[in-house]
Amino acid sequence: MCRFAVFVDADNIPAQIIPDLFKILKERGSIVVCKVFGDFSRPALAPWKTICLQYNLEAIVAWHKSGKNSSDLKLCQSCV
Repeated sequence: MCRFAVFVDADNIPAQIIPDLFKILKERGSIVVCKVFGDFSRPALAPWKTICLQYNLEAIVAWHKSGKNSSDLKLCQSCV
């Protein structure tokens, strides 16, 4: 049985896919950890609050800085 670590860049993935994603992963094994990265103060990421609470996901705030890829950089730092 496989064990999965799921790291999500909330800026690029809609919250609505999490139920289907979890269903697929749970059919193949167990989810050990799931972290969602993004600047959750932005209105576009508001749906993530409900999903994080419903699925007990760890929300990691990556404040939007000038330029791009704030979430990407935070995600990469977390994986090391």
